[in-house]
Amino acid sequence: AAMHTRPAGARGRLLKEQLAVRPRRDAPWADAVELVPIESSLPYEKGLYVVVRAVQLLREHMSGLLVVCVGGPSGSGKTSFCKRLLELLAGSTQLSLSNYIDVDMAELAGGNIDDPRATDFSLLLRNLSELRAGRDTLAPVYDFKQRARNGWTKVSPPANGVLIVEGVYALNAVVRTMSDLCVSISGGVHFDLVKRIKRDCMLSAGGTVSDDDEAAAAAAAVRRRAHRRRLHPLPAFAPLALSHRARARPEASPRTLPFRLLPF
Repeated sequence: AAMHTRPAGARGRLLKEQLAVRPRRDAPWADAVELVPIESSLPYEKGLYVVVRAVQLLREHMSGLLVVCVGGPSGSGKTSFCKRLLELLAGSTQLSLSNYIDVDMAELAGGNIDDPRATDFSLLLRNLSELRAGRDTLAPVYDFKQRARNGWTKVSPPANGVLIVEGVYALNAVVRTMSDLCVSISGGVHFDLVKRIKRDCMLSAGGTVSDDDEAAAAAAAVRRRAHRRRLHPLPAFAPLALSHRARARPEASPRTLPFRLLPF
């Protein structure tokens, strides 16, 4: 297919006219292209269907594995977003960065498993390389209750050629070297953030969940500061940015999106 370029004055047009791809010169694999960034943040609901269309557009120009990285702070809605993405992109496979926690590496960060240094990016890159080469790979399984890696699972190349990598640090520079599309998600109600705080309180209390509102608020403040420090620069590297705070235009309702979902 011919290379898409964004038409002059595309800003303000329907999204199907704004989505475009261009050659990517920093990727080691053949026929690599990348999405031309959308300038403004997209509403969370509309963004789901825009990401699907972006994947379809990239697939028109690329062969082999297509890696979609979805990153953002805890509670931003990444897990729910990827679950719906897997439903719309039938045949896709997902890797979650939460399974790549390495307890030994976490010790370098004072035992904080939410520190990026606790993530085994080398293992993730090996898994991605094997999948991109068309081979099965063994991905880790992490048990939060035991706070340990408790096994491995075989992951085969996805049937439709689309692999989703989801996690707080999925837009990390190391991961971006192996990605074809980066999507950042921000905002949200942060229910998952509350669950993580309760998890931390439970672990620190030796197995009992603390109901101390002051302690929970302090834990939330610490985690928010950590997220801002480590994650704030990362969305700038994502051509598609989704936000719960962005407002959808009337024509962007999921029922009236200006494109149809194409089968793979």
